[in-house]
Amino acid sequence: MNPILKLKIGRAALAELKNELKAGEIIKVLPQIVIMKARGEPFGGLPGPESGKDKESRALIADAILLYRALLKIKPLPDAERITRAVIREGAVAQLSYLIPEISRQTLDSLEEREKRMMFCGIIAKFPNAEYQIVKAEGKEYYYDITRCRLVELIESAGHPELKDAFCAGDGLYFELRQPEISFARESAIGEGNETCKFRFTVK
Repeated sequence: MNPILKLKIGRAALAELKNELKAGEIIKVLPQIVIMKARGEPFGGLPGPESGKDKESRALIADAILLYRALLKIKPLPDAERITRAVIREGAVAQLSYLIPEISRQTLDSLEEREKRMMFCGIIAKFPNAEYQIVKAEGKEYYYDITRCRLVELIESAGHPELKDAFCAGDGLYFELRQPEISFARESAIGEGNETCKFRFTVK
């Protein structure tokens, strides 16, 4: 993972963790993450990554899984899950804010339909976990179906299916906060048991 991106995600995650935990609890949790990582967790028992995207996806979510495991040692499961979800959400917003700069109205108005289609394909390509197909790309509507989510697969393989939709919330929040000229909707999610994530982008 890009070291600058890793730093930005880490800062956002730590800031949210400080909102949720007391200083003494953070002191207990962070060393546990280091210890588990040294043991090869959370993916040490799985086959090696099959591709660059697999490797990037593992790097993206490994610390979140280890945080959850560390929190379970000091918090009831509902609290550990809630805190982990909040940290993941803020980390996702930081990640996407770094990878996808704000797209201005001027830029959108200057692009031909084909260029807009390529732009939205480029946005989805920023998600290392995703495989996708184009459903519609014309006018103001650019619809894509995510046919594979490596994050869901990895979360389940790591033994925490209760978190398989935890990475969804950050996408919507990012577009709400950082992309005022684009409306984003997710009509279904693989993490909720559906076959695809239906990403629906609409130019306002």
